[in-house]
Amino acid sequence: MSVQNHSFFHEPTSTVTYLVWDEATRAAAVIDPVLDYEPRGAKVSGDQISQILGFLKARALNLAYVLETHAHADHLTAAARLREATGAQVVIGARITAV
Repeated sequence: MSVQNHSFFHEPTSTVTYLVWDEATRAAAVIDPVLDYEPRGAKVSGDQISQILGFLKARALNLAYVLETHAHADHLTAAARLREATGAQVVIGARITAV
């Protein structure tokens, strides 16, 4: 197995989203994706989602999982949008209900 990775830095929230994949199977996972939010106008956009989807397509990767490592009080998550676009399974720890 040859695991590769790429990071996407979201400057407004200082959040790093990671994309990891197996070169042999082309299966990939995204960790902590960010949904762009402009608070003044209360506008949501998917700039980072577009970057991730473009990266996946350019490298013929299949997104299998979106991993959430914690509750995102510092930003909105893009997990649902990535799931809608790719069919990936969204995964988070069972103890999230304690938050």
